[in-house]
Amino acid sequence: VEKINNDEEIQLYDSGNFYRNFMHVTDVCRAIKLVCDTGDVNSIYNIGSMNNYLFRTIIDKALKLTQSKSNVVSINPPEFHELVQVKDMILNTDKLYGLGFKELVSIDEGIEELCKKWVLTNTTNIILHFIKTSGAKDCTLQETLQRSCLS
Repeated sequence: VEKINNDEEIQLYDSGNFYRNFMHVTDVCRAIKLVCDTGDVNSIYNIGSMNNYLFRTIIDKALKLTQSKSNVVSINPPEFHELVQVKDMILNTDKLYGLGFKELVSIDEGIEELCKKWVLTNTTNIILHFIKTSGAKDCTLQETLQRSCLS
């Protein structure tokens, strides 16, 4: 997200043409709780979405959302990754959804939240740095924003 927001080059293994299963952390926590509360003892449950996403699609959504000018380039994975990493990680989550689980946060909502939180966190850090280094301790937040962002 940092590279996307800074319009830096994005390097993806195999152009991002591999599948992964993504789920928002709040949904992951809810799924774990559901399995602990209602799942069969000594049974394996894959925690994940019912949807698998092409990684490049996720990156493209973030690029579009942030209006980034980042260039995406393909790189070859290191030999170690080729030996130990599965190209497409597709989970069978039937048992989890059989317990009645439903995702509450869509992939689009999760990407948007991640991108917005990055901007908010970094903007806050810039403002705090400005306050610490400029002697603007007696300013209101609005005055500080005007000095740091508008001047």
